[in-house]
Amino acid sequence: MKPLAARKELVSMVAVAAIWVGLQMGAAAQQAPKAQLTVSPQRITLSAQLLKEPPSFKGSGFKPGESVTIDLVIPKGVKIKTVPEAESSVGVAFGKANEKGEFEAKMAPTAIFNWLLQVDWTTEGKPDLTKATPLPPGVYELRAAGMESDAVATATMEVTHPTNQ
Repeated sequence: MKPLAARKELVSMVAVAAIWVGLQMGAAAQQAPKAQLTVSPQRITLSAQLLKEPPSFKGSGFKPGESVTIDLVIPKGVKIKTVPEAESSVGVAFGKANEKGEFEAKMAPTAIFNWLLQVDWTTEGKPDLTKATPLPPGVYELRAAGMESDAVATATMEVTHPTNQ
């Protein structure tokens, strides 16, 4: 009789273990993929050429159909015209995730003028490049955030200035 009871106990333990493994696999399958962000190019030179070839962003791991904002994180000590010092970031692009949770976006010309080149504006509403105070050279963090899912992804972009030739 004892061998039969031991066998039943072993079968019960194996069944419990199999159920537990199945539940763990199901939970892992339901977890949303980690959000990711890529920036292209990863190194930019601050010039008017950026208007012709603006930085672009691709992301994945967001909720299908949600809006995604891409912010430039402002490092301590860096000042951006018209942005209060208490602000930690500034929006540079916006996207919308497709049915797979992926998005593509390009940096808007106004973001290039205002946040990267930091131009002044004429009374006619035109950018005045002669009064520009470009963002200092360095490596800057970009952050993509889903508006509904709170998914967040980061990437970096190096900012350089033109070399005088």
